Amino acid sequence: MIIKQLSPEEFSEIYLTYMVKDFPDSELKPLERILETMQTGLSVTYGFYTERENPSEALRGYAVFVIPQGLKYGLLDYLAILPAYRGSGIGQCFFAEISQILLQKNPKLQGFFIETEAVTFAPDEVQRQVREKRNRFYKRCGCLPAKLGSRLFGVTYMVLYFIIANNLNAENLPNPSRNDLDDVYKHMFPQYHYERHIALWEEE
Repeated sequence: MIIKQLSPEEFSEIYLTYMVKDFPDSELKPLERILETMQTGLSVTYGFYTERENPSEALRGYAVFVIPQGLKYGLLDYLAILPAYRGSGIGQCFFAEISQILLQKNPKLQGFFIETEAVTFAPDEVQRQVREKRNRFYKRCGCLPAKLGSRLFGVTYMVLYFIIANNLNAENLPNPSRNDLDDVYKHMFPQYHYERHIALWEEE
């Protein structure tokens, strides 16, 4: 699998073709907002490909990261595998390979957070099963519970984290704190939205 950083044009095509279908409106940021953060360097986007001449035929999945400069942690803002290739191991391969790619850009990065919709707030049984399946996927990929919860624009999440394998001993790294995630949110959102639409707490 090839993990390639996307240009604004490449990401726009993926957004309009796939993201609008893969994510509910309540979770999907406007395309213009993501492109703006790509331009400022706050966000970086990747596509996962197999080797074929036509990139649109080779695409298998995509991801959007928020990596504020100077912080120990970033955020995996979006991750999706194309429906035809889910369950094929592409997601686990992505987690296995992304560490070195991110470290090339941010040598001090220790890991990243993952928000996943809270199972206890699922509106029905179907959604509960979907959320539980998603959580199992992240745990298979090596993600750990952060013992944090968040609510963004009315959507409640549980928070996981992934430690990046680098020259540090990951076993000796302290668990990320509430402040670590709060620092990411403060970089992501304008103060107006941060104060009115963002809540963060520690789970018992």
